Amino acid sequence: MIFAIGWILHFLWAIPLFAFVLMVRHRRRQRSLGLFAEQSLLKKLTLEDHKGKRFLKALLLLFALGALVFALAGPRWGSHYQEVSRKGVDIMMLVDVSRSMMVEDVEPNRLERATREIIDFLKVVEGDRVGLTAFAGAAFIQCPLTLDYAALEMFLNVLQPGIIPVPGTDLGKAIETGLSGFDAKTETDKVMLLITDGEDNENRGLEAARKAADQGIKIFVFGMGDPSGGPIPAGKDQGGFKKDQDGNLVLSKLDEKALQEIAMTTGGGYVRSMAGDLDLDIPVVGLAKRMEEVYMPGRPEPLRIPRDEEALHLLQRVRDEAHRFAITYHRKLRSRSMIDSTLDDVSGIGPTRKKALLRRFGSLKRIRAASREELGEALPEAVADNLHAVLHDSQR
Repeated sequence: MIFAIGWILHFLWAIPLFAFVLMVRHRRRQRSLGLFAEQSLLKKLTLEDHKGKRFLKALLLLFALGALVFALAGPRWGSHYQEVSRKGVDIMMLVDVSRSMMVEDVEPNRLERATREIIDFLKVVEGDRVGLTAFAGAAFIQCPLTLDYAALEMFLNVLQPGIIPVPGTDLGKAIETGLSGFDAKTETDKVMLLITDGEDNENRGLEAARKAADQGIKIFVFGMGDPSGGPIPAGKDQGGFKKDQDGNLVLSKLDEKALQEIAMTTGGGYVRSMAGDLDLDIPVVGLAKRMEEVYMPGRPEPLRIPRDEEALHLLQRVRDEAHRFAITYHRKLRSRSMIDSTLDDVSGIGPTRKKALLRRFGSLKRIRAASREELGEALPEAVADNLHAVLHDSQR
């Protein structure tokens, strides 16, 4: 039970005060009657005094006062339906199903690993529409944007290399098909998750990424595999691995550089998936630094490992490495914020021109080192003059 105006319940404290007033009033009445006549004469002059009825009347009056305060507080119970509106995110998954995704440089293979990561992702997403596009040499939307994650998982379970009849890998076609799956009329944020090994046979991925950036859509890339590569299975009927005309094994290698450029162009991010970056069922432990105690979920008491044990030394190294990575990552964020703040101070440079500058020069250091003529090739003359002056004034 809840109350619409809960503070009114504080008036219930007035009921004992009201009861005290009734008691004082009754005693004053009795005292006044005693001054008027003797007790024996009062019984003859007045009606019979029913003390029980008088007490019941006072009790009912106090109860009515309490019920009135309770009603004014607006008690509510039960359930009701209320229409609410929320702004979610439209997420289009682009999954590479080319033959190279069957390489087993990640277990069990690249495609199976990608499927598991998407399923893990669906466990944590809530209220966001998610769609699925499969691609190889061509691309097709397998599941449009939907809130029915169970239906999306059904489409994931049937992903295999033969589902797209055109061989190869065309990242440009995949991104363009993913863009067509969004509703341009909606004001929701739009994101694409590109899961691939990065072997773009048509070399159109970066061009399509620029189109996505122009529409304000970010692409986050998960690179599947290892840069050293692995042999491509020949197929179920053939057995063995693919070979070239000279009889050498054909290796499929993760092209991280191309994938990083796609992510950077749209303002997204790149992650190499080696052991399942989105797997959420991995147990987590904490290692307290002072006493070197291990804390585990569901266990109230810490686990104390002898200081000469190799297991404790391994945990210490993992903890220190995680700490080092966090510090490095934080420094990168601070460096990026410095770039943003410096360029934001320049009149005439907005988000689009800022991206164009970073895409052309790569870093703030190179922008500072650029000449006035080089800046003029990427910006209008007046803006280039302003930027050149601001950067060189900040160095003094």
